[in-house]
Amino acid sequence: MMTKQLAMKGFEVELPYIEIYGHWTKDESKLETELLMTLK
Repeated sequence: MMTKQLAMKGFEVELPYIEIYGHWTKDESKLETELLMTLK
């Protein structure tokens, strides 16, 4: 979904694409995922 939104704004997503997950917690509101991607 995010890549479609970026494409609609004129960006191309290239590799590498990395997802980094934060520390686990039972409180779902504190869960974090960091997305790193190359845009063209």
